[in-house]
Amino acid sequence: MKVQSGTWAFTQTSTFAGSCTIEDGGAALINGTAAGCPGAGRVVVMPGGILGGTGVVSSTDSVLQYPGATISPGDPSVNDGIGCLTYNSEAGLDGVSLICQVNSEINDFIKINAATPIPGFMKIEIIAASAEECPDTLCIIEATSLSGITDLSGWEISGPCTYIAAIEGNTVVLHKMPPPDSDDWGRSMRISFKGYQGTSTLTNFPALIKVWDGCGNNRFHYTDCEEEGVDLLFKDATGMLLSHEIETWNTNGESHIWVRIPELTRETEITAYWKNSAWAADANPFVPTDLLDCDLWLHAGAGLATNSAGLVSRWSDQSGNAHDAVQANSNYQPCWTNAVVNGLPGLRFDGVSNKDGLTTGWGTSNGTYSVFVAATYRTNSGYTWHRVIQGANNYNWGIELNGSAGNFYSFVPNGAGGSGFYSITSTNIRPPNGTPFVAALIGDGMNTQFTLNGFGYSPVEHHHGPGTLILGTGGQSGNGWSGHIFEVVAYDRALSYEERCQVERYLAIKYDSLSAHRVPSAGLQQWIRGDYVVADELHGSTPHVSKCENQVSGSMHAYQTASNRMPELVSSSFNGKPALRFDAVSGEYDSLKSFASAIEGIYSIITVYNTCATNSGERIVLQGAGSVNRLGVANGSATYQSKDTVSQLLPCQTNIPVIATMVCNGIASRFYINGVNLTQDSSHYAGWGPNGSTANGVFYFGAGTADSALDLPLDGDLAEVLVYNRALSDTERRRVEAYLSVRYAIPVDTSNADVWSSEFNGVWHFTGIDRLLLADASTAQNGSVLLGQSDPVEEDAFAGKGAVWNLASQMGLSRTQPETDPQTFSFWVKQQNPVADQAFVLKGTSGQSYAALNNVDGKLQVADTAAASLVTPMTDSWIHYAVVTDPSDQSVQVYGNGQAVTTIPDALAQNLPTEQALIFGHAAVTSNATKTFSGTLDEVRLETVHRSADWIKASYMTQAENERFTGYNHWGTLIILH
Repeated sequence: MKVQSGTWAFTQTSTFAGSCTIEDGGAALINGTAAGCPGAGRVVVMPGGILGGTGVVSSTDSVLQYPGATISPGDPSVNDGIGCLTYNSEAGLDGVSLICQVNSEINDFIKINAATPIPGFMKIEIIAASAEECPDTLCIIEATSLSGITDLSGWEISGPCTYIAAIEGNTVVLHKMPPPDSDDWGRSMRISFKGYQGTSTLTNFPALIKVWDGCGNNRFHYTDCEEEGVDLLFKDATGMLLSHEIETWNTNGESHIWVRIPELTRETEITAYWKNSAWAADANPFVPTDLLDCDLWLHAGAGLATNSAGLVSRWSDQSGNAHDAVQANSNYQPCWTNAVVNGLPGLRFDGVSNKDGLTTGWGTSNGTYSVFVAATYRTNSGYTWHRVIQGANNYNWGIELNGSAGNFYSFVPNGAGGSGFYSITSTNIRPPNGTPFVAALIGDGMNTQFTLNGFGYSPVEHHHGPGTLILGTGGQSGNGWSGHIFEVVAYDRALSYEERCQVERYLAIKYDSLSAHRVPSAGLQQWIRGDYVVADELHGSTPHVSKCENQVSGSMHAYQTASNRMPELVSSSFNGKPALRFDAVSGEYDSLKSFASAIEGIYSIITVYNTCATNSGERIVLQGAGSVNRLGVANGSATYQSKDTVSQLLPCQTNIPVIATMVCNGIASRFYINGVNLTQDSSHYAGWGPNGSTANGVFYFGAGTADSALDLPLDGDLAEVLVYNRALSDTERRRVEAYLSVRYAIPVDTSNADVWSSEFNGVWHFTGIDRLLLADASTAQNGSVLLGQSDPVEEDAFAGKGAVWNLASQMGLSRTQPETDPQTFSFWVKQQNPVADQAFVLKGTSGQSYAALNNVDGKLQVADTAAASLVTPMTDSWIHYAVVTDPSDQSVQVYGNGQAVTTIPDALAQNLPTEQALIFGHAAVTSNATKTFSGTLDEVRLETVHRSADWIKASYMTQAENERFTGYNHWGTLIILH
């Protein structure tokens, strides 16, 4: 049984034995209180399907809810739609949206009568009359038991006010957060829309705010803003936060910001705020003493007593507890060193000859504790036993490198006396030379846990403290540290998970270490990064890599046993960061192989790579066994294959790095380059096991060395790989891509779909075209690309930049498939050279146009019909055209520069090509250049509603006549008394 459209209500047990599937566009209300309302089979909710009601959902297996499915508890006809939906078996929640209706007394929630794993991501939509109607706490999920992750900070929660999610026992609870305090921003400016002359109220209108140095009565200055304007904030008159998107940020000129105005009238005013360093990218306002019971805090930037040689005799405790670290003998004193990592100083410990060490004044034997250390290892002749922190004599406690293998190893004493110990974990992960790491030991009185770079290893049921905490040598062992120590923090209690995250994130940001807290960690199976690779094989004097270690756990490492096929480790590749360099020498091509845990048809894989040369054939960046799934470069274009479908859309620029993202939810696969969604293929997915099986998979990096027909070696660099066993949400994907963008200086799509989430089916700004990409800023994500130009040209436009079209071959491709419903589409054009026939602006793949400029007759063509006269002058001037479909008779009305122009009365909209992809600026085939648009194109928008004349006029004015439309720092009446 398939629910494909409308709303089906199930009120009593059914004898149907098959499965019930709720598909995109369908909704089912389960209102029966007994099991088996939709039948005795499995219940499946597809992306776009809605499951609601106030009854009991049962299923032969777990209720299969795909990412993109929606849960909406309650029955619209009962209690204003608020209610509880109960699951009698486990329900898949990862990536699912929960609509939570709220009033001052009750709210929607779901109850699961089964043990339930906590999803890595959920989208919660709070629906309430106002922020005041939202309670301080909302219980949204109850289960028999909850297990798995504890960090819900990545969940996306929207509504009239801000909530954060937390796990409390076997429930998930939302806690209301106060809105950002405007007093925390140092500058503000009121903005009015004095130029809006319409009589209607425009709902969710995207207004363009332009700023420049000195605007707003000399109120705004770029020097007051954080980098890229990340501290900009907008509120309406009620204090509600407004969604905004920075299209261009130009500190030497004019910047453009789109702000979604909930209700735009002549009287609307909003306020812009800026100058708040706490909102800077990777802001690090936390300090260890912000948490209770911080009893020791050492950092190399303060409290050092040194001699003329920089040797440290005392490292003063910054916690205020005077638990200083001291060493009286100069032969064993570490040396203070400036600018070791991230421009910050550290203490260099020699663990080979005199073996430096410092003894702190902090320690505990049987008490609870949390100890953190940020450090780097200095390679010497082979890995040996080196302890970065340890306990005193008879307290065999600490973190060390484990012998010749060099793995991180942690342990606690088996009592206060003797040299016995209990092992906590041996990570099978080595620290590369000079690369910072953050490690911790946490004891709660019964158990002890080791963490490395934010990843927590399974605790052991043993507990004992260090006695006295010692840095380097001087305690139970003489195996001192060889490298630098930057910071040491100790607490007299076991921190909670959330508190541990705060400390580890603080240290990771400060010292630029890899960290589980900088990307979504739920479902992360493999993380390989160039600066965390040990080049332990020398080919002559060149370092090569035999083992690329997975930083998430002790498995899924990537190996190569053939010495002449090991990739080279280059110290500086993208943005000066290390990377693995793969060559394509015949018979000696480089590659790595990684045995993976089961990566089935639900996954997310993100890579950073480039190509060093253009090849006529295909070259593999990453592939699974049997090559069913693979990422590579084919004939100069980025290529992603999922099962039997190949996406080959983007020309690769040699020596230009890209961020490639592959996401599959078990139904469809998506492919992104630099944050732009290039393709979305339905029913094309498979596992990464042999020939696409769901067995344990195999990854081949750089080539397919076990597949003789598909060796296809890469000639390029690979800097980073992240592999998840689940489909990341768009919010999570953007978080990872933003982190990679900053790290490798790769521009990515930063459009904010929240601004364009209402009644838009596609919005293209034509900004940031240096990557040959046009990102769709709307939630539709109908990403498109510019083809045919190795170096696209841009030109100043009213909002950012426009793309100058190439007469020969440039073409924009989109997956947008407009329906026959009422719609509006608009665009800005600036023709440079009139063509003899037509200049296609928007065209269907059938060859029929949505809109074209006919320069012979001076007409705008819609659906291959001359619909209205072109606005003059036709060339060398920016013109804004909008075409609005009349829902009553399917005729169209054309607007030029915000004004309605005479349009033929025929039912043109009936002839608009629908249900097919769109092409921008070109004929349907690349070989036909005679009808290509010649000039500059900008701000193409496709909307799903019939826009009013007021909307069209305002949309034109906010761009072309912004100075008249928008007012800054509106002053009150000035009264002069004489």
